Amino acid sequence: MIDRQVAVFARVPVKGRVKARLAREIGASEALRLYRELLDGALTRLSVLNCRVLLYADGTGLEDTARQAGMQARVQVGNGLGMRMANAFRDMLQESQAAAVVGVDIPLLDADYIESAFELLTDSDVVLGPTEDGGYCLIALKQPNRALFDDISWGSSDVCAQTMEKAQSLGLSLSCAKTLWDVDVAADLERLMP
Repeated sequence: MIDRQVAVFARVPVKGRVKARLAREIGASEALRLYRELLDGALTRLSVLNCRVLLYADGTGLEDTARQAGMQARVQVGNGLGMRMANAFRDMLQESQAAAVVGVDIPLLDADYIESAFELLTDSDVVLGPTEDGGYCLIALKQPNRALFDDISWGSSDVCAQTMEKAQSLGLSLSCAKTLWDVDVAADLERLMP
């Protein structure tokens, strides 16, 4: 059994299927270009992790991208984001002692951030990496727990709070990493500029 794994959850970059809220403001073509940039940046930053990194896509089409980044490609399985994450944890935690799921649209999420989350996981059952918009960019577990992903309002500003409440109701200890920001709307693009 390996020590730990990280699943990078991504969408296959297809015009009209990525960054929908952002696309309404800047157009589908520009949103697609930006998503590809965010995906490439995330894979570059996370390729230096000292553990197995898996690119979990919402379909086929990212196998070459994963291979070029030194990662394995897997396809997300399940209806809805919660079930897809729960299934990824089920699979990863059959092979490793700890696992994390992260997104690709968080410019400040890097290997150090994930390493610090795994350190927090040493003394906790669940680690969340909150985002400013009320979601989270990272969740790390040592044991699979499908119930942790049930009845969450995915895509809302209550995702992190609901997940924290769910962890508490399940009797799970919880730690939070530093709050980061993600790229969802045009106003977020200003932060991307150097």
